Amino acid sequence: MHTAWARTPAYQSPHRADALLNQLLKQAERDGSLRPDSRAFAAAIRAWGRSKRFEQKSVQALKLLRQMKELAPKYPSVKPTLEAYLAALDACARTHSVTVEQQMAALKVAFAIFKSISHDGLQPNASIFATVLKATSSLMSNSDERNAIAKAVFEKAVAAGQVDVSVVKSLQKASSSNLQHELLAPMSDQHGAILYGNIPPAWSKNVKLS
Repeated sequence: MHTAWARTPAYQSPHRADALLNQLLKQAERDGSLRPDSRAFAAAIRAWGRSKRFEQKSVQALKLLRQMKELAPKYPSVKPTLEAYLAALDACARTHSVTVEQQMAALKVAFAIFKSISHDGLQPNASIFATVLKATSSLMSNSDERNAIAKAVFEKAVAAGQVDVSVVKSLQKASSSNLQHELLAPMSDQHGAILYGNIPPAWSKNVKLS
């Protein structure tokens, strides 16, 4: 049921997902017959990310992540996973049709979430890096500042060996042509065209194929 609400953009979907999650938590407190887990929370976060409540996406995603951390000592299965972090980052990236101030707030939330992944002892994967770049491109206008952020994120992906095609394509959307040619030179042919099949092995050595 959580998954169903997570897949629909209906206006009431995130509230329905939250209500189901709260019922699950109450049941766990009452008799322990049902236990919450990270997948239930990730589904609720995705429901917010895909909803039409654009201005609330990042705030609600962060709220749910914090709730997971608070509950984790009592319910270890609720500890945030990469799946939950990815859903939260995607919710931030989907914050559009709002004011510039709200977009910047969502971007700050996205990078706070990105930073907390490592602090929680997890290693960002290619999907995480691609979604952070997606947030950068969707929440910032083309500028030197956006280029600088995109470059820093991409270089972290390279250092982590977590560059796949989705990371490269997300970088292209988040950066200028000049920066793309600079960063992706090892993937370029003699005419300067970027070849997705030419990702250096060192860049992708830790990417897990799904």
